[in-house]
Amino acid sequence: VAGALAACGQSSSTSSGSSPSASASTSVDEVPDETAGPYPGDGSNGPNSLDDSGIVRSDIRSSYDISTNVAEGVPLTIRLTTRDAATGDALAGAAVYLWHCDRDGGYSLYTVPEENYLRGVQESDSSGTVEFTSVFPGCYDGRWPHIHFEVYSSLADATTAGPIVKTSQIALPKEACDAVYATS
Repeated sequence: VAGALAACGQSSSTSSGSSPSASASTSVDEVPDETAGPYPGDGSNGPNSLDDSGIVRSDIRSSYDISTNVAEGVPLTIRLTTRDAATGDALAGAAVYLWHCDRDGGYSLYTVPEENYLRGVQESDSSGTVEFTSVFPGCYDGRWPHIHFEVYSSLADATTAGPIVKTSQIALPKEACDAVYATS
């Protein structure tokens, strides 16, 4: 199933919205592969947060075992739906590892080593959906505001360095960035 996985129906908003339906009536386009970047925290180039007991969570604003600090910023709900790219069917039980920088452009575990906030893993529900509570990421030289994610076949694969099915990124819409940066 690894090659057939799509992470579609991604949405980011500053308020709650409806979830995508459990199955698609038409085929979906597979999300393109993107780099995990220099700060994945998945053990591929430094720290591995995926085997930490606190990594499976929906609210990723706080650090879970390094400190009690909470990332500040404009609230953001991130909702992703995993689907089979060939059929459009929802993939219940897949896992999504999601991470992004803080409002100042720093990444926990790397440029902000005393924190592990803004990282989390969730298992997709019966509609293939995961939802994270976070803050709007900042930008930094050379990069538009974005959110990284890896998709795994299961929660067990995600938390035991199993094979990654898909690595990609979400670039945040200009209109949302303009609104957030005008108020922060």
